[in-house]
Amino acid sequence: MQGSDNPVSKAVGSLPSLKQAQEWLTAKNSDAPRRVVPAALIYVRISRGFLEDYVDRTVHDRKPVTDCILGTRIVGESDTNGKIRLLLRPAFGKVTGEIAFDGTVHSHSTGYNGPAIIHSISDASFRARKPISMGPAGLNVGPATANAPTNLHTTGIETTLPRLRGRIAARIATRRNAASHDEAQAIASQHTAANIDKDLDKRIDQSVAKVRKVFELKVPGLEVDRGRESIMRYRSTTDYVEMAMIRDGATSEEIDLRPPTISGNPDFAIRVNRSLFGTTIGDSDLVKQLAPSLVKLLEARVMAKSLAAGGLEAESTSAATKWSIDRDWLVMDFTEADPAAADKSNTR
Repeated sequence: MQGSDNPVSKAVGSLPSLKQAQEWLTAKNSDAPRRVVPAALIYVRISRGFLEDYVDRTVHDRKPVTDCILGTRIVGESDTNGKIRLLLRPAFGKVTGEIAFDGTVHSHSTGYNGPAIIHSISDASFRARKPISMGPAGLNVGPATANAPTNLHTTGIETTLPRLRGRIAARIATRRNAASHDEAQAIASQHTAANIDKDLDKRIDQSVAKVRKVFELKVPGLEVDRGRESIMRYRSTTDYVEMAMIRDGATSEEIDLRPPTISGNPDFAIRVNRSLFGTTIGDSDLVKQLAPSLVKLLEARVMAKSLAAGGLEAESTSAATKWSIDRDWLVMDFTEADPAAADKSNTR
């Protein structure tokens, strides 16, 4: 979606006129003159739920099975059912957490070893974890590790040999199968875990580029040619992640000056200090500088929700985005609209 019909563009465009913004930021609208410039220049908070939607949530996957265990060639079909979640951990100085994939695998298979044909079913409950972290060096995603205890059950044994030879071969195959059952079950568990690792890595690698864009979000045009050195600081809680661009060498007094508090639990919140605007606070291009990064971040999500709702109006999207000026800060809080609720209101 492009142009004036883009609901996200309309949402971003709902920022009050910059002439008005400039008036709001003049000294007469402050309780007292501010001589100390806060250490934080840009502050961003993103909710866990907002980030979690960038990875697959529920998995129902049926696929063929091919394997070889103790010399037996195995073919069959498996059903994987599970749920992928993003788990955040409290940390200062970095964002840390893991992508969790928990579920079950049920399979029907047939093994071929010489004249013996072995029919089996297996059930595994798996627990996979893929670490994720964000710090000064960027976003890092580690390899998945899974544990998948498997219960292997033989449902029947037959042979390709006729009559007496077949019965003898079946008895031999039955004894050998019973003797190697525990070892075969352990190997099946290892192979199932390896397949889960591979599947999770593939799924998340396809989504991590989107997550990377969120973590590495920058507001273009604001920190350019300002003559300031800045560093990025990170923090995570179980419910959200925080990123802040801090002036290097800031004093403790400047660090103590916090951005405006965030009310409620918005999906995405940003605070931009007026010191970044400099003399350009009246520049009519400011919104154009802010809009691209926010549009890229929110547009796909809002469009998907709109389609799911059967045509969510742009006004509903705009209502979810709140712009304001709080003393020395430009404030934006975005809460994703509930298309189901909007759809109900549209049918009344």
